[in-house]
Amino acid sequence: MKTAWITLNTKAESDENQFHVRESWSDGKAFEDHLNTPHLKESTTSTNDRLSAPMQATMLKKVGQVDNKQAIEKLYQAQCNSNQLVDREAKQTMQESKDYIGMWVTADGYIRHHLLPENRYDEARGKRESAYRGSYKVTGNHIDYKDDTGFTADGDFRDGILYHAGMVLYKQK
Repeated sequence: MKTAWITLNTKAESDENQFHVRESWSDGKAFEDHLNTPHLKESTTSTNDRLSAPMQATMLKKVGQVDNKQAIEKLYQAQCNSNQLVDREAKQTMQESKDYIGMWVTADGYIRHHLLPENRYDEARGKRESAYRGSYKVTGNHIDYKDDTGFTADGDFRDGILYHAGMVLYKQK
């Protein structure tokens, strides 16, 4: 699995002018294919025009394997606990309510995620319909995406809003 950190010059906790997006690909070819899609080139150009500095991508290489089963279990439990973002007694999770099904859009309408009932999604970007298609899985209030080229991403639902890869998407009524 290849991983890249993409730095966009917008807000973040560590530096108010940056945030980081972690993206993973099944292999180097999937990453190259992703970079060479016409809509990504167009989107990168239009995004860079809105930023104070161009995006920067840093490729990371896995350097080791964790073999300690207990450490892995602790990490898993910590992740599960951090993904439980609602009061269990007061609200259902998105997984339980199925409220995630439908169209999710950014405030400017540029990115549109249509989460279909059969755990498939269709993402439009700008004028390009079906820019990405793939599968998704909702666990609690967390969503994992895998597009048909092997690209993976994730996000979290909080208070009826989808936070995904540095974007904020709102459910269209």
